[in-house]
Amino acid sequence: MFKKNILAALVILSLASCNPIGEKVAEIPLSAGEIGSTNPIDLKKGDVITIWSKIAERSDKEGGAAFKIKYNVESNGQNIVFDTLRVNEGNHKINAEKTTESYTQSSSAGDSTKYYTLKQFEIENKKITIPHDGKYNFDFKLVNGDYGLFNNDMLIILRKTK
Repeated sequence: MFKKNILAALVILSLASCNPIGEKVAEIPLSAGEIGSTNPIDLKKGDVITIWSKIAERSDKEGGAAFKIKYNVESNGQNIVFDTLRVNEGNHKINAEKTTESYTQSSSAGDSTKYYTLKQFEIENKKITIPHDGKYNFDFKLVNGDYGLFNNDMLIILRKTK
């Protein structure tokens, strides 16, 4: 009886410790026109790195997060992947938050308060399967869009699954 209880507890613990979206290995803040890079990440053949974008969209701005990110993955001085992704063309959204924000707008008729909704979330964009053991560098560049909204809120998050 004791062995059955221990086995059941181990199964429950192993399931509870699984992270279906992967282990976070890096966060890279992005600003317009700048390249954000990781420190070298030690990866094994068969590891899967998923690129997630953490963004904020305002209801009072058209187009939302309609921008692209160029990325480059290198290992031992060799290019592994060089591509572009569109942030809104992701597969899954997680960690979504929605808040109501406001600002004061001045005009000749006087000041008025304008309200908007701010949605923040992470969106899964791309999976990369690691071809061989080694240290990998990831570089990202925001290449177009309404940069003013995302300078402080735009992040790339790399997560590893096996």
